[in-house]
Amino acid sequence: MNPAETFRKSAAVLVVREGAARPQVLPQVLPQVLLVQRAPQLRFFGGYWAFPGGVLDDESESFGHAAARE
Repeated sequence: MNPAETFRKSAAVLVVREGAARPQVLPQVLPQVLLVQRAPQLRFFGGYWAFPGGVLDDESESFGHAAARE
């Protein structure tokens, strides 16, 4: 089997920002990472936390269209 035939085109994004300083709780500023929770009814990793992203539905769909859909 050709490995290229078993993979689907997909994309994910890692969003990191500087967290808010709260000296009374934690003296240093820690980064924050954006995650999304997958719908619990999904067969593939339902309920898991993941980086935002998705899969292209077909060869004609652009990454921009997939991002807007997701």
